[in-house]
Amino acid sequence: MTKMINLFIVVLALTIGIPGPADARILKPRHREISAKSSLLEHHREFIAIISKGDAEGMARLLAEDYMVTGADGQKADKAKALGAVRSNRAGIEMAESDVEVRLIGGAGVVTGLIRWKAGTGEHEARGSVRYIEVWRRKAKGWELVTAQATNVQEKQATNVQEK
Repeated sequence: MTKMINLFIVVLALTIGIPGPADARILKPRHREISAKSSLLEHHREFIAIISKGDAEGMARLLAEDYMVTGADGQKADKAKALGAVRSNRAGIEMAESDVEVRLIGGAGVVTGLIRWKAGTGEHEARGSVRYIEVWRRKAKGWELVTAQATNVQEKQATNVQEK
């Protein structure tokens, strides 16, 4: 009986104490998640840079065919209308991002954050802050943006968020 207990203790100690294939299986999904989040963040940053430059052709490469956006003014736009709006923005928009978070949910990714933006110059200058959410779909060769929504944020609220 004592031999059986000792054998059980040895087997238990070896199972718990020695890293093995089970540990590798646990680490692999975590590595894939970090890699997927990094890839999604890279696509998001490319999207922001493209919008800033007013590059509609670049934007079209990142948008899903069924893309829909709800702007900070509450208006909805499909892919064609959104691309048209970017084409009309020849001067570009300066954008500064903060509070960016990336989450994975199954085959989708969600990016949220805050953007302070400025467009135009002199008396034609406009500026503001928006909190946004983007939903991306994972594809074989990266990500495509399926939907986005922006909400205007009063400057005082945007500043308070930054201070936390």
